[in-house]
Amino acid sequence: MFFQKNRLYIAALAFLFCIFPLSGIDLVELDDSAIGKEESLEYFQDQTGNLTFAQIRVLAEDGKFISTNIASLGYTEAVVWVRIQVSNSSDQPIRWIVEYQFPNTDLVEYYDVKKGEIPFYRAGDTIPFTVRPVQYRNPAFPSAGLPKTNKTIYFKIKSDSKIQLSLRYYSALGFYKKVIFEQFLFGLFFGSMLILAFYNLLLYIYTKERYYFCFSVYISGFSFFQFVWEGFGFQILWPNAVLWTGRSIPFFLLISLVLMSLFVNSYLDLENRSKRSYRLFQYSQGLLLFCAFLSLLIPPRISIFLGLTLTFLGVILLFINGVRSIFWNQGSAFYFLAAWGVLVAGGFLFLFLPVGWLRDYGLKFWVIEIVSLFHVVLMGLGLADRVKILSQVLSVKIGELESTKLIAEQSEKRFRNLFEESEEFLFTMDADGKIRNANKSLGRLLGFSPEEVIDWEFLDLIYIQSGDGSSYSKILAKEKIDDLLKTGKSSEFTLEFCQKYVLEPRQMRVRLQLLDLGEKKGILGKAYELNEDILAKFIVSESMHFTLNNYLRNADLLSRLLTVNLSTFVGTEIIITIRTCIREIIINSIEHGNLAISFDEKTEALNAGRYLEFIQKRQKEPFYNYRTVKVSYSLNARRIGFLITDEGEGFDYKKILNLDIEKLNETSLTHGRGIVMTRRVFDIVKFNEKGNKVLLIKYLKKPLRYKREKTSFDV
Repeated sequence: MFFQKNRLYIAALAFLFCIFPLSGIDLVELDDSAIGKEESLEYFQDQTGNLTFAQIRVLAEDGKFISTNIASLGYTEAVVWVRIQVSNSSDQPIRWIVEYQFPNTDLVEYYDVKKGEIPFYRAGDTIPFTVRPVQYRNPAFPSAGLPKTNKTIYFKIKSDSKIQLSLRYYSALGFYKKVIFEQFLFGLFFGSMLILAFYNLLLYIYTKERYYFCFSVYISGFSFFQFVWEGFGFQILWPNAVLWTGRSIPFFLLISLVLMSLFVNSYLDLENRSKRSYRLFQYSQGLLLFCAFLSLLIPPRISIFLGLTLTFLGVILLFINGVRSIFWNQGSAFYFLAAWGVLVAGGFLFLFLPVGWLRDYGLKFWVIEIVSLFHVVLMGLGLADRVKILSQVLSVKIGELESTKLIAEQSEKRFRNLFEESEEFLFTMDADGKIRNANKSLGRLLGFSPEEVIDWEFLDLIYIQSGDGSSYSKILAKEKIDDLLKTGKSSEFTLEFCQKYVLEPRQMRVRLQLLDLGEKKGILGKAYELNEDILAKFIVSESMHFTLNNYLRNADLLSRLLTVNLSTFVGTEIIITIRTCIREIIINSIEHGNLAISFDEKTEALNAGRYLEFIQKRQKEPFYNYRTVKVSYSLNARRIGFLITDEGEGFDYKKILNLDIEKLNETSLTHGRGIVMTRRVFDIVKFNEKGNKVLLIKYLKKPLRYKREKTSFDV
């Protein structure tokens, strides 16, 4: 319990223990040599950059050089000359090394009065790393001091980045001890960052929480930028790429800002909490990425200022959203603000320690690494705190789920009772149209047992008239199922179902709706008997007129509507036959009339299994789209009549009327039977000369004489 309550303090103490070796390094005091210290440094700014070494020596003798303890001159286009006077008061010669403690400078030249007018050593980003006199990340130059002598050396410094006046000189042994210890500390730092990045990557793989992945990528990008910033990129990765080295720092700074923006979006959950801030960070990622590649094309000094400006704006945006997250009661926001506060404070220390405004406790060159580790650790604690909160929420949700499970089980029992005892035929289907469940009403309505139809295709229950090979009822039902799965909107329509023990179909109303089964889709269906029209038995006569578009489903709907009142005058078998013929004639008017689909085109489309696609494509063509089919209907006790007209070019109806149904069966064609069947069912089938208008009359009671009376349907 003690460790759980005080884990933050324990983590802080452990972290301080790990970085305690940093306080042991002293790069200023040298106990093993009598070499002077940097307080003897003097400098002069050559604003033109054209002065020679001889001219500089004259200016130094004239007292033009300035003695100072300022460690930075900022960004300047001047060439800075530094003079150091070294005194060896011992009786032994001393080999010593001068280090310019800033890795990202363009050019540092070493001049010795006794070595001539040209630079004796050269180092910097504009010169290949392999030619440096000392293979070290910072420019370093070896020299020697004779016993009881004074020595004066000069350095010429030029850079697009800020110019530091941070020079240290060591004995050779002291320098190499310093390098070894420094490499140990850098290894500790970069190793810790790499472990944290890998650890968070493993957490992402295990939990699938996106912010762990973003945090891992952010740590990697931030660490790599510091790796390049400290000069290791030039030393290890691209030692001869002098053009790339100067541009790599602003490039990787901007890339790390992109990763930072990505991580902040995920850490603060801005997508769910603030859409505006979420989009702002998304846009900033694109802008930063563009600026990163732009930095490769513009001068390095401009790209550095661009990177610093965007960093400043990004930090402001970070703190604004961090403060807002506190008001959103997001507990990890405190860790977020603390982590970025530490990093920003470290940035200010890094800037102001060289200026001399703050006292240097020996950590001037390590402040960024120290605050970076604190920054990452605090951010990790914030993620851990979030996991704790999520765990608490999960515990509550588990309790709620257990109670919900009990309620769901009770609801399932009630639903199953309602499902089984319903008077309507209830069934479920999968997305492929296979029946998965059915209730007992199926046996009462159609004669099939529920177990018998499991795994049947729903379309197999639909009644098909003998010889109706084109199966329009199945096509329409399939279209309804596809529309339901695509749009999710419930649909209701009428179908004729097969009966197990009766050859006649049973007409029922069907309603389909979508079932949410998680990743899979299901369909809940309900089929019920149609209620008879109470007033239908009182009908003496009726007539109606319709204008249809070119959708095939209208043929089925209208044929049902126009025959619904025939039950007053004739039996079911005749009604079904008349309905089938009317539907076929209307379909022919749409297909072969308005849409101008030839017999061969339809045959080919049906054989290829793309009939509906072919119809839909033709329906969308402007030339055919506006054509209509007109249907007039008249019914009385003696006869029923239909007048059907399309806007097509007509056809040779005499050829079709002379066909025999047996010959069509021999050719195995699935269409072409409509007109032949209609001729057998109706007493009068009369086309106009063009073939785009047909009169159909069926006598319900045979007249005394077969001479037809005049009607309004005469063509």
